[in-house]
Amino acid sequence: MAVPSSNITVTSIWDEANSPASIGTDVSFADLAGYSYFEGPSGNNTVSYNGWGQSTTAGLDRIFGLSVSTSGPYNFGAFQNLDYFYDNSNYKIEATVNNNIATATPPDPPNNIDVTVTVYDSTGAYSYAFGGSGAVNEGGGSTFFDVTNGAGSEPILAVGYWSVDINYLGVGVAGADVTINGTNKVTGFNIFPGSNLIDWNGYGAENVAFNGAFTGLAFTIDCY
Repeated sequence: MAVPSSNITVTSIWDEANSPASIGTDVSFADLAGYSYFEGPSGNNTVSYNGWGQSTTAGLDRIFGLSVSTSGPYNFGAFQNLDYFYDNSNYKIEATVNNNIATATPPDPPNNIDVTVTVYDSTGAYSYAFGGSGAVNEGGGSTFFDVTNGAGSEPILAVGYWSVDINYLGVGVAGADVTINGTNKVTGFNIFPGSNLIDWNGYGAENVAFNGAFTGLAFTIDCY
């Protein structure tokens, strides 16, 4: 689905974010446009519905395609053709993991890794999409996986507040790079045996964008 391209109404904007729930009689367009997804049922439940996030949290949690509008005015036309949820086709988040850490010498354990990618709201209080690689073998193993899990259930935020957790199963010190939508975010991060958390707090959020294959966030995690 998507918001229509013409004859846009409060109901059509509501339906894209909340269908099949019926619209509440006391919901204003300004509230629907202003409140974010994380103030609805999947967040702190300030309101009983999913909003579009143009104003609260300074618009940092707005749905992709909308501009920040912290005090209005709110424009019906700004919502035309917008999609609210990832569909895992045109809109999605995915990750590729490459493990080029050298093969361990027995009796050391294999230098395998597994990686979890998580995406949050701007405060880090709520996660809305996550996925894991499973074991990726040393010496050139690679895999990719979906971070968005349920089509139609995870919001397309304009900005990705992300974390990458690399669980290093070997011994010694290895390195890691993280690229998102073709932008190198992290280079030469030292990873040690166990969990190694890298996130937007240290390396910056990344805007959702068309990356040549789909609109969303495409992660590449290289370990070596």
